[in-house]
Amino acid sequence: MDSPVKTIVFVIAYLIFVKQLGPALMKNRKPLDLRFLMIVYNFSQVAISSWIFINLAMLGWFTKYSWRCEPIDFSNNRDAVRIAEVCWICFLIKFYEFI
Repeated sequence: MDSPVKTIVFVIAYLIFVKQLGPALMKNRKPLDLRFLMIVYNFSQVAISSWIFINLAMLGWFTKYSWRCEPIDFSNNRDAVRIAEVCWICFLIKFYEFI
């Protein structure tokens, strides 16, 4: 992403839905039974977070890279591209966590 505008708009829309629109829509309705959906959601969060940790550990933290700040690797090296992919998935998961 070249600017934080999309992220900021997403956060503002989320807050409007959670604080105003959602409660207004559910005002005269029974609560939904979301127990099964929450179990699936929690399991997927644990699985994806574990996958991210394992990939970052195998690709960088325990091999080539140190725990300190590293310069950005702009090469087409397989490991550098894979780390960028895992970081991108980690960023996308933050939007999934809004649920």
